[in-house]
Amino acid sequence: MLALAASLTLHLALLAGGARWLQKTPKTPNTPNVLQARLAEPAPQPQLTLPPKPLRTSRPKPPPDAPAASPVSPAATLTASAHQQLSRLDFYPLEAIQNGWQGEAWVQIFLDEEGNVIAARLEASSGYPLLDAAAVNAARSLKRLSRSGLDSAILPVRFRLE
Repeated sequence: MLALAASLTLHLALLAGGARWLQKTPKTPNTPNVLQARLAEPAPQPQLTLPPKPLRTSRPKPPPDAPAASPVSPAATLTASAHQQLSRLDFYPLEAIQNGWQGEAWVQIFLDEEGNVIAARLEASSGYPLLDAAAVNAARSLKRLSRSGLDSAILPVRFRLE
């Protein structure tokens, strides 16, 4: 009982004296200035601008003395090159496999001079947003495609469970 009384007395003394400790003291001239920070507006990020939706694939005209073009179209060559790379990627989402989701998304890709994909956008949905996002992400990862003078192309990305 004596210990309880001593404990209560000690706690009351701390609480009564603690009120003085919690009071803010005014700054004295000898106190160094406190560093103040403030948030600044973030620097604007450049936006990638894509051509308007109805884009036609284009290729430069060959010079008049150039040999005749091969029977395989440049778009077919580019699509074959893209599908070859896509076949090596594991981009089918696990959730879609578990749910049995299948479909085909059409993705428009935009190429730089070396044939690397610099941008991609969804042109036609597979019916599943998860598959659409996976198709666009897979298309963005393509490198060194046989572009044959094309600036862009539309690729079908198929999701099939076998």
